[in-house]
Amino acid sequence: MQNRILKNTVISCLFVVILSVYSCFLLYTSNLQETMNQQAYSQTMLLMHILETSKEDPVSAIKKIESEIYGRITFVDESGKVVYDSDYEIAQLESHSDRQEIIKARTEGIAINQRMSNTSNKRMYYCAAYVKDIGVVRVGITSAIELEDVLKNTSPILWGFVIVFIAGILVLSAMTTSRIVDTIEKYDIETGEGEIYEELSPFVQKIKSQNDIIKRQVQTLTDEKIKLQSIFMNIKEGILVCDSRMRIVQTNNEVRKIFGFDEYQSVFSRAVKMPRLVAAMEKALAGETTQMTFEWQGRWYQSITSQNNYHNEKGAILIVLDITQQAESEQNRRRFTDNVTHELKTPLTSIIGYSQLITNDIARPDDVKKFVAIIEQNAQNLMDMINDIMKISSLETREGFAKTVLSLDEIVNRTIIQEKLAAESRSITINSDVEKMQIIADESQMYQLAGNLVSNAIKYNVDGGSVDVRLFRQGNMAVLVVKDSGIGIPADQQDKVFERFYVVDKSRNKKISSTGLGLSIVKHIVKAHDGHIELVSQPGKGSQFTVKLPIE
Repeated sequence: MQNRILKNTVISCLFVVILSVYSCFLLYTSNLQETMNQQAYSQTMLLMHILETSKEDPVSAIKKIESEIYGRITFVDESGKVVYDSDYEIAQLESHSDRQEIIKARTEGIAINQRMSNTSNKRMYYCAAYVKDIGVVRVGITSAIELEDVLKNTSPILWGFVIVFIAGILVLSAMTTSRIVDTIEKYDIETGEGEIYEELSPFVQKIKSQNDIIKRQVQTLTDEKIKLQSIFMNIKEGILVCDSRMRIVQTNNEVRKIFGFDEYQSVFSRAVKMPRLVAAMEKALAGETTQMTFEWQGRWYQSITSQNNYHNEKGAILIVLDITQQAESEQNRRRFTDNVTHELKTPLTSIIGYSQLITNDIARPDDVKKFVAIIEQNAQNLMDMINDIMKISSLETREGFAKTVLSLDEIVNRTIIQEKLAAESRSITINSDVEKMQIIADESQMYQLAGNLVSNAIKYNVDGGSVDVRLFRQGNMAVLVVKDSGIGIPADQQDKVFERFYVVDKSRNKKISSTGLGLSIVKHIVKAHDGHIELVSQPGKGSQFTVKLPIE
């Protein structure tokens, strides 16, 4: 009986020891397999993202990131042919169309498999992903050691250990097993806190190294996602994405600013209260792309709506671009063309009319000289207008723009002298307070600027009125102030006086020789010199123009 008990005890203890040791290895292998599968999956996802977003060919894109991938990379085209393999020559490899993970990836998108490699004859942890219209990319990882190898190599030692220490195992097996398991469970691979048996250190270090690689790759993906999200949120085009039920699933800052809704709004028709756009998005869900231009809250926009797949279901995307500046430029161009046509037509009509009277001998001899004078005056008006238009054009393109050091006070004083005759003919007094000042500017344009301001102050003044001209320094700016006691400008028209051909009082302007381009030229000159102009005016009390130009 004693022998039988001893025999049963020995067998039981031996079983417990073997089972305990095997359990430890099984636990480790299970964790190792999970880690291998996770590593293969994360690296495959990284490659899949690269292939989906890269504009290069798949092989070049893979080679660029190959050094950051731990394991064997295989790229298989749609036919199953191996196009690239990081560990083997392509010529040595047969078709991979029959590999389980390849087949499953084609049908399900992602496949994880553990098997013996037909190529390397090693147990491999595979993860394969199907990239639409490109092929299947697969990552294969092999562990440093497998359970079968461990058991095979340690079996003689294990049996020797059992035979030699069978008596001690009977007493200590349960405690030892518990201690081993407890030590493994308490050891933190991330921080290295806790104790670990020296024999397990290589395995722990390997797992820790692989975890570090995975963390770096995850961080890289996270950083890339943050960068793309930042670009998406801050681009100047407004972007909005809807799902198949017209629910908003993604927006950026610009589109929310345009339509004035917050990020919590989920229904498109409530966020964008514009039936035309709602209809366009509904058409986009049906596969129809629509482009349109529309006005919204005083600004002009161009939009494109088209179908967009979102999480494997049909959706729609709206892209909106602010084209207010382009629309206003086009409107100004058309208005300028209309104004030029109208302004040129008036003197030309007069010239043609009087010319026909003279040519057809309808005019009396006494009137011919008067008609010729009228023709000459209208021709001069045309020439002045054309010259002013050319000045504006050259200012816009900055042709012939040459800055030099010049005395602005001399230019202002000469301008006053030139305009004195016109002022005296209407008993208008010109008062000046001009400080000596040198600036860096285009000389001819400074003459045009001063001449237009002083000339306008006289033309649109009242008989017996006054014009005050001041030039002084204010910090690093030269300040030219021209004030008159003339007819003044209504507040609602003060922004328009700098437009081409704009005239405040057209009935009065018929008596004044003017192209209507003077203040437009002044504005362009000031802008070309990085300055700014201000207007203060009251009807019946006069106007004051203040020009500020950088001295250097």
